[in-house]
Amino acid sequence: MIDIDNSESAAQVIAWMNANGVSTVTTLIQGSTAFTPYSMGYIPHNVFLDPDFIVRFTNYGYSQANYNTWADLVEQYAIDFDYPFVEELTWSLTDEGNGDDHPDAGETCTMTFTVDNHDGCAEALNVTGELFNDDPSVDITNPYCTFPDIAGGETATSTTVEFVVDEELEAHVTTFSLTVDADNLQEPRVFEFSFSMGRASWLVVDDDGGEEHAEWIVSSLDEIGMYVDVWDGSTPVSSETLNNYEIVFWATGTNESTLDADEQTAAMGYLDNGGHLLLSSQYLGEELGDTEFFSDYLHAEHDIDNVQYSWVNGVAGTPIADGMEFLLAGSGDGAANSTSPSAVIAIEPAVAFLEYTDQGEYAGTLYDSGTYKVIYMGFPVEAIGGLAGTNTRADFLDAAILWFGEAQSVNDRPQVSLPDQFVMARAYPNPFNPVTTVEINLTANAAVELSFYDLLGAEVYSQSLEQLAAGTHQMEFNGAGLASGVYFMRLDATRLLDGEHQVEQLKLNLVK
Repeated sequence: MIDIDNSESAAQVIAWMNANGVSTVTTLIQGSTAFTPYSMGYIPHNVFLDPDFIVRFTNYGYSQANYNTWADLVEQYAIDFDYPFVEELTWSLTDEGNGDDHPDAGETCTMTFTVDNHDGCAEALNVTGELFNDDPSVDITNPYCTFPDIAGGETATSTTVEFVVDEELEAHVTTFSLTVDADNLQEPRVFEFSFSMGRASWLVVDDDGGEEHAEWIVSSLDEIGMYVDVWDGSTPVSSETLNNYEIVFWATGTNESTLDADEQTAAMGYLDNGGHLLLSSQYLGEELGDTEFFSDYLHAEHDIDNVQYSWVNGVAGTPIADGMEFLLAGSGDGAANSTSPSAVIAIEPAVAFLEYTDQGEYAGTLYDSGTYKVIYMGFPVEAIGGLAGTNTRADFLDAAILWFGEAQSVNDRPQVSLPDQFVMARAYPNPFNPVTTVEINLTANAAVELSFYDLLGAEVYSQSLEQLAAGTHQMEFNGAGLASGVYFMRLDATRLLDGEHQVEQLKLNLVK
């Protein structure tokens, strides 16, 4: 039991557990502010997690009925120390092909597994494992392995299993499962794990210090139908690795320590070999603006460390983003990690193709050497959120890929039918001073969330309308207390009948 706020009620629950002989409970958590995904904003709120940290029960408050529920959960999920409890699967893979420890087409691969037996539990005896995968590109030729007996608190590594990868493999992610059993295990444990098969044409280098902001880039590339490999940043990436890919998307997120000397060398070697690089880094210029890599390969000069501006547009007449607008705001479909966007100056023949709107500073450069192409952005590309009707990351990445010459435009992809629009919004007058009327048209009953943001993504007003009938509705937005400038309205509607979700976004101009 973890008691976050040291409440009297939580103490009563602990006393009840002790009185009922409950010596071990996986996790019972109180405190909605710490666990908001499971709460509605009320304290106390309890979350019961099983040994795999899957949520099995949530509730508000305390009652005898809840105690009984907890007792049932404890009996079902708590660890019984009279038996082993196998956990924490890790694995390693070796291939008998090119030796890069990555399964590629036609290769035979072997794997070993390491598991833990929970501290204090009985020794696991005659431990075995069996590997499963229903992927047609995987032929498991030896699914069985064994482990030494595992004492409580100890780990053990298995003998090898083996599988063969299909020669016609197309790169994708596959999921395996390993069932671990023992003579005295209460029931077998099934572990699932996934990794990529084959080599994608593109690589995302996740160099953001473990913040996982690069996942936003991966999701946008997936949205436009582009499968990528990901380098997790746990070790420096080499030019030999980079040279396997046609395009590299390198993101440093909020990491103030950007590319070290070895990584710069790797990137330069990759570009000299004819690779294409999109480098997105808000601290790179501040840290490396005086390096050979920055001036001779990016063909850029660092300008300003932190422009404190969240609105970016494409420079007219330049490739990729001409006519596009981006908002690096703290909401929308973006990582909200643009904390110190920097400005850059292009060194000819490079060109500046992004600018901070109405500020006179440039946010990104393009350079085509004839051997390689590079896109440098002084802000995190994953911060592009598509708010207020602006362009999305997928829009930008699709255009960037087209400039690299490695893929077709989004317009060449199969079109997906979209559901009929059930909500539309407009504001009038716009520009306004200081009041504008927001008109909402609904074709069905819906719950609506209205939010207004400034250029930095800070919320200046919000309103929840939990039940609006079909028809036309009006509300006023008063900007009397706000400074002149651009604001954005986000209307988030959920149709009550079937839960269909839709977002409308508007750009508003307050002129005083």
